[in-house]
Amino acid sequence: MKIPSINQTGVPGAERISTGGIASAAQANIQGGQALVRMVSNYTSQMKKVEAASEYSHHYNRSLTYLDEQYDVLLQQNAFDEKGKPTYHSMIDSWNKIAKKHVTDVASQFNSPIAKSKYQDEVQSYLRTRSADVRGEQRQRQMDFALGTLDQELSRYRTMPDGDQRGQEAINERLTLGLISYESAISKSTKHLNEWAMTGASMTIEQAESDGQLDQVREALMTSPSPYLSASDVNGLFTALRQKEDYLDSKFDDQQEINYTNLTVRILNGDISDVLELELELSQENINPSQFDNLKARLSTDLTGPEDDDWPEYKLVSTNLLNYTPSDILTNTLLTRETRIKLVDDLMKLKTEIETDGEKAANWRSTQQGKEAVRRITAADASTMTFSVGGWTSSTDVEINQMLGDFFDQVEALPLHERKRNVIRIANELVAEYNKDKDGGASGADKSLISIVRDSDPGDRVKLLKDWSTRFATPIPDWAKSISDKTEIDKMAESLGVQ
Repeated sequence: MKIPSINQTGVPGAERISTGGIASAAQANIQGGQALVRMVSNYTSQMKKVEAASEYSHHYNRSLTYLDEQYDVLLQQNAFDEKGKPTYHSMIDSWNKIAKKHVTDVASQFNSPIAKSKYQDEVQSYLRTRSADVRGEQRQRQMDFALGTLDQELSRYRTMPDGDQRGQEAINERLTLGLISYESAISKSTKHLNEWAMTGASMTIEQAESDGQLDQVREALMTSPSPYLSASDVNGLFTALRQKEDYLDSKFDDQQEINYTNLTVRILNGDISDVLELELELSQENINPSQFDNLKARLSTDLTGPEDDDWPEYKLVSTNLLNYTPSDILTNTLLTRETRIKLVDDLMKLKTEIETDGEKAANWRSTQQGKEAVRRITAADASTMTFSVGGWTSSTDVEINQMLGDFFDQVEALPLHERKRNVIRIANELVAEYNKDKDGGASGADKSLISIVRDSDPGDRVKLLKDWSTRFATPIPDWAKSISDKTEIDKMAESLGVQ
């Protein structure tokens, strides 16, 4: 059917618009509306993505900061608890508990499921790395503890007759468990066997009570020395032998002198009148031939002395006893027999007191002052630890041993009564001189700090500064956290006296 035309609309040309044109216009309006809807939808989607990204970044960065701090706290915990037991056993469990609780708490605070999912993926990746670090630290502490207990065992075994076998078994046990390398096991075994052989030989010499026993030791060293001893060790043992022989000879001579004095007193008292008793003492080596001749002569000499003491002579002898020998006093004809015997007794008591005091003074190493002085010197190695590109380094054992040698020489050179009260002073002076030579006048802490800011990578600086702070028990200076300009670093080094 034909559609009639539309006329007389009042709009010029309107009669020429077809129904098709009307449809097209309507379609255009619909498409425009759909585009607007899509634009609004895209905007909303973009806003959600921005919010999700912001939420993820906030929580993730906060987690990294917190977990890094907890990791540092975990590493700084004491190696042993209050009962003396190692704490490395619980390290990984403690870390896992901390991490799990934190991640669970943070995940519950997310509004965006997308942000939450990404956070969980990324933080788990971080935790896998950190957990590996904790296990590595735990393993290292386990090895350090195992090696520490091994050294303690080997120290005990050095004094045992079968200490060589026991020590080797202990080393092999650690090697089997993978706690030490094959090279370390060989090194420890060689060192232990040497120390075991050296300790055994030294103890035998020290415990010898006669020249005959020392002769046996000398014969063994000359004909069949231990294969674990070096030529230098053997020479050292021969030196110890000679020193022990000198000591025994001196002790033997001192005892003969005591016997001689006692026999002289007995002659004075009239307890000995027959030379046969003196000959018996000589045959048993209780006195020497010269002492025998003197005693024999006194048997036929009047040793009674005057009835009264010569006062000036008595005053001189009694106030200067250490300038006289027992024989000098006993043969003094200006003093009565009773006075001579009493003065000899006083002299012997005085010598005993002096020897006792001397032994106490000579034994300064076992005093608290002596131990503290040695600790300060050995600690100088840690106080001068510095950072370099290759890591933390310290003084060599040779330098510390040299300083200890100088320390002992200086102390032993002092009179006995001055040693104990001077050991700390000498140790402090040696350490100060050592640090000055080592650091060019700067402290070990300052030199290490400058090394870190000058030589380390920026990404490693934070951790190295924390290590520095822990090692030297010193807060990190603010400038060390941010300084980067080489000129500024050099100026700071100069102000601290670091070359």
